[in-house]
Amino acid sequence: MATIQQLSEALQNAHAAGDVAAAQQLAQTLQQIQQQQGASPQPQVAPGSLPSIKVDRSQDADLSAGRVGSLIKSGAYDFVSNTADAVATGLDQYYGDQFQGAEDIARGIQEDFEIKQRVAIKPLLEAEGMADVGQSTLEYLAQSSPEMAAVMGGYAAGSRATSPLRKIPRFGKILNFMGGLTGGTVAAVGSFTGRNLDEFRQVQGREPTKDEMDNVVGTAVVQSALNSALAPLVMAGRGGGSMTIEVVKRALQGTALEGSTEAAQEVLSVLQANNFDPNSLDDPETVYRLKESFLAGMAVGGPISAASGVRSVTKPTANEDAANATLAQRLDQIASANGYNLKDIDKMSTEGARETVDAAHIQIAEELKQLRTELKTRLQVDKRGVDDFDTVMDKIEAAVAFRQARNKTKSRVGQQEYDAVERLVGDTFEGQQILKKFREMNALTKLHNDGYQGGLSKFTDQFGIFGSGIGYDKGMVAMERLARPVLSGGLALQTGGASLAGQAAAQATGRVVDAVTGRRSRVDRFVNQNVGGDPINVSPFEFPSVRTQRQMEQAALEEEEASLDPRDAPMGWRNVLFGQLQQSRANMGLPSIVFDNSDIDQAVSELREEGALSEQDLADINKPAGGRISNLALRKITNRVNRNTRDRTPSPQQSTPAPNLEQQTRDAAREAAIQRGIEDNRRALDGLNEQVQNDNDMSKADKAKILAAMQEMRLDLGSDPLGKLQRIMRDLLTSGVPQPLVDKYV
Repeated sequence: MATIQQLSEALQNAHAAGDVAAAQQLAQTLQQIQQQQGASPQPQVAPGSLPSIKVDRSQDADLSAGRVGSLIKSGAYDFVSNTADAVATGLDQYYGDQFQGAEDIARGIQEDFEIKQRVAIKPLLEAEGMADVGQSTLEYLAQSSPEMAAVMGGYAAGSRATSPLRKIPRFGKILNFMGGLTGGTVAAVGSFTGRNLDEFRQVQGREPTKDEMDNVVGTAVVQSALNSALAPLVMAGRGGGSMTIEVVKRALQGTALEGSTEAAQEVLSVLQANNFDPNSLDDPETVYRLKESFLAGMAVGGPISAASGVRSVTKPTANEDAANATLAQRLDQIASANGYNLKDIDKMSTEGARETVDAAHIQIAEELKQLRTELKTRLQVDKRGVDDFDTVMDKIEAAVAFRQARNKTKSRVGQQEYDAVERLVGDTFEGQQILKKFREMNALTKLHNDGYQGGLSKFTDQFGIFGSGIGYDKGMVAMERLARPVLSGGLALQTGGASLAGQAAAQATGRVVDAVTGRRSRVDRFVNQNVGGDPINVSPFEFPSVRTQRQMEQAALEEEEASLDPRDAPMGWRNVLFGQLQQSRANMGLPSIVFDNSDIDQAVSELREEGALSEQDLADINKPAGGRISNLALRKITNRVNRNTRDRTPSPQQSTPAPNLEQQTRDAAREAAIQRGIEDNRRALDGLNEQVQNDNDMSKADKAKILAAMQEMRLDLGSDPLGKLQRIMRDLLTSGVPQPLVDKYV
């Protein structure tokens, strides 16, 4: 009589050869022998295979390079063979003989790669010790690696192909994620279809009909999508915590995720083969398969995800170091100024680490708000529609960046959004300050999300008798402080009070260790590690300040207006009004008359009393006449003067020329001379600017200061140009620029 081992090998060979009838007969014989020997059925679980017997792992079955290679080859062949089976069967079911050549090729591939002798893996449910668990885990990993590689590659390809969609506001990242998931699903859907076909044939003893083929393929799509769920976790970018935390976190996530999805895939495979009869899940062999698939999924998902945690945590870059130093110095200043204790990590505390971080967040948010206002016209989409498409997209990304920066928990400013802001305003001092705040806010978000408690006490505090005061949610903290003593008391009653001593000792041990190592407060440790670093420095000499330039232009305008006669300024609103009054009389067919300032003053006085002029209009009217008033105010004054002088007729005695005409002529000549002088000065400055740029003996700092001074010299120097030039020279000397350089270029 054949032994159990011989029958097992015969069953494996019959199944691999596709001889369903022989395989079913052998399986029944094996089950009968096992039952006679008093052993319960212990099937070997492999996707799409019949239940097998318990594997007797002998000395020859120890994990070796040859066995690992056989397992990887087995997984790869199984993947290719199942995919080819799916293609061939699908072509036959949906297209008949239309693609007979392609179907024959697929069948040939299936036969070439069909596994004739499977490498048996001892089920985790049958593990007799940790050595068995470890070896079966590694064997499952090896056998599943070809399929996982295909899924990861498909996810990466889909994610890369849809990466341009990330620019779409609100939904971009979701669409990019769906693109990656679609790529991973497509990569393995053929293999799952082949497995489902194998399962269907074993249960039904025949090929599926076209309608049943729809169920086979539809189920495979869902299974493949579930199978791709691990890819985003494995291929995710850098984590926020330390390597240990990231490895543990991802291992736990991967274990739970892959275990549950593998079990779900097995459930779907069984259901589709049994016409979706839920009673088919009650079969003992099926229950065994589901349990083993869950454990096998955990065995595969945990190690792979843990390895990705090691890869995802990298050493901070120089930019991150500078951002950390900038934030650490801000936190240190806040704590020092307010007497806060950074070692105090109690959530309820108003003078501890949490309060310090909150204060820093508020400061940075308000600074960003003001800087955004300074550059409003360059950051917001122009309502007149003059921005090109790329600029509009950059401004949308910029709006996203400011929204990301406001929230210290949910999001960080992404690289795409950061780059968009840099393109828009990176050439200004205020723009560089915004980028600095973004980097500092990202560092703060990372610090906050890493949690406020670190070290050993993060774990040992869970044994606390009275609960912890640490956490994000104040409501949960308060509830824990009420519930924990009740639970601790109940446990103490069961243990005769021994549990209280153990809880207290565990908690005290963690805190003592952290007190020595200084690891309990992450914020305090962060400040100590980074406060002495080099912060982000932005020099006003390297980037021009929009605010400073605006102030200088306004000062120059006010200085010029102050030197003008309110009545006779060459480009004043009154002179513009005189011209409009004459034109409007001509349009009405009225004879030309002589207007004077009293006509305008009367109209303004009447409109002021009637409240027809806004506060801003009145403020502009009271400025020296070299200023401007709104077109609306100009029209109101024009209409009122015309109404007041409608019946006025030219007087023979009115031989006086239009007011200010002679003065306007003189001013026009003066303006022309001034303009010529300005052009000459600018040409001279252009030449000096080029010399400064080409002066290789000059330090970068001196060069930046002199170029900034030249930029200021291009502006209006006011009524005392010599005095202003002397001030510029004094400022350069005070800032450390050598006298010879000032004499040479200024």
